[in-house]
Amino acid sequence: MAIIDVDLNSVDDSMPLHPEGPLKVRVATKEKMRNKADDGDYIKCGCEPVDNEIRSWVWVNLSLKDDALKYTKRFLQAAGVQWTPNGKFDDDELLGKELYVNVTIGEWEGNKKNEAGLPYQAA
Repeated sequence: MAIIDVDLNSVDDSMPLHPEGPLKVRVATKEKMRNKADDGDYIKCGCEPVDNEIRSWVWVNLSLKDDALKYTKRFLQAAGVQWTPNGKFDDDELLGKELYVNVTIGEWEGNKKNEAGLPYQAA
């Protein structure tokens, strides 16, 4: 272990917010996860802005629960991800896909943050 000798106390760790509206993004990361209620899975997608001065990523959670698959399907369609005739898809195909997400400004633990969601549109 190494002790790193820097002063983090005066570092501004705020992130610039994207304005509300459509934002072109590229899916850079994806991870299949279990939801907090432990009753379903989702894919957490880290999306980096494309051709944008603000470099802050936005995150999209694609639910794999039956009652929310219509939203996941819309994301996959906008991203150009193909699925089989029986409805299966390879989540690795998400990586590198570009699409537009709708950005809003929400709040989390008292801080403003960007949220990304519908409508999704093809890039």
